[in-house]
Amino acid sequence: MHILIVIALVFYITSQIVPVFIGLFIALVFTSLLQPLVNLFARIMPRYPATFLALLTTVGVVAGLVFYVVTSVTSLGTQFSNGVDTILDFVEHGPLPMHLTEAEVMGQVQLLVEQGQAYVQSNAPTLATEVLSNAGTVADVFAVLALALFSTFFFLASGG
Repeated sequence: MHILIVIALVFYITSQIVPVFIGLFIALVFTSLLQPLVNLFARIMPRYPATFLALLTTVGVVAGLVFYVVTSVTSLGTQFSNGVDTILDFVEHGPLPMHLTEAEVMGQVQLLVEQGQAYVQSNAPTLATEVLSNAGTVADVFAVLALALFSTFFFLASGG
């Protein structure tokens, strides 16, 4: 009976500190990915500046990738707008037996927007509660990432 209590206690304590385990796991993954770069930089400079430079280089690469994705999405927005214009032209002047004018289509879109606004206004308390409950989750994610970054720095700086 005592063994079951001890096992249950261990599982309970472990479940309470799962974010710490996740942060350390992410730190170990980052460490294994960045270790070769730190070793390369450590050949020409001390280990702590090499670690900082490797982390800075990685942040720069990730920022460059995010910039590339954002510019790609921006160009997709332009292409989407051109596609919508083509569809509206086809609906208005195409070979279909019925023709809708752009004003009729925009009126329908405006009606859908108004229905969406009415839904948001009628369900505002529920939506606000959901947003606030998810804000706590976002804060937890940032805390885990901060722990992972802090741990990664010292794992890398300490060497093998």
